[in-house]
Amino acid sequence: MTTATQNSFTAHDVSSAPEGSQASLKALQSSSGFIPNLMAAMAESPATVTGYLWLSQHFAKQTALDTAEQLVVEIVTSIVNDCRYCVAAHSTLAVKHRVDGDLVEALRAERAPADPKLAALADFTRVAASTGGRVSEAELGAFFAAGYTRAQALDVLLGITVKTLSNAADHLTHPALDKAFSGAAWSPSGR
Repeated sequence: MTTATQNSFTAHDVSSAPEGSQASLKALQSSSGFIPNLMAAMAESPATVTGYLWLSQHFAKQTALDTAEQLVVEIVTSIVNDCRYCVAAHSTLAVKHRVDGDLVEALRAERAPADPKLAALADFTRVAASTGGRVSEAELGAFFAAGYTRAQALDVLLGITVKTLSNAADHLTHPALDKAFSGAAWSPSGR
């Protein structure tokens, strides 16, 4: 079923999507059981939806960050970019991946995680996402002191890049929050 979003972007299904987006949407539908509204809107551009999905899979499978660390990067970046859709989506995925609920709640409330290493990751991600990677020597040193490597610092930048693309696409297309994510709806606290 094809629907229009607030800014007249179409939320495509497989049959209405441009030919270059159809395989990506079929794969999403097969793996997730549905096509998330943000991906449906991004499908307007085959290069964007395909590139986003490829980068997302690459971040998930090829980086030296574990699942919980990846979710820290994704949720913190989405909060920095005020992307309510992505915070809700990644909060829902955290449950699916059995990530500690207290960690997710701390991130959503913009509090430091209880685990000092994850707190350092959240701090590093927040600074890097909000400054375009302009991290001071002291901030980078704190990240390394927590046990992270130079490769993982670059992995964080990959995660920020992936999320910045979806966050910006959300702001441009204004997709409705999917029912699957509605239980994790989020809004910023006091900002």
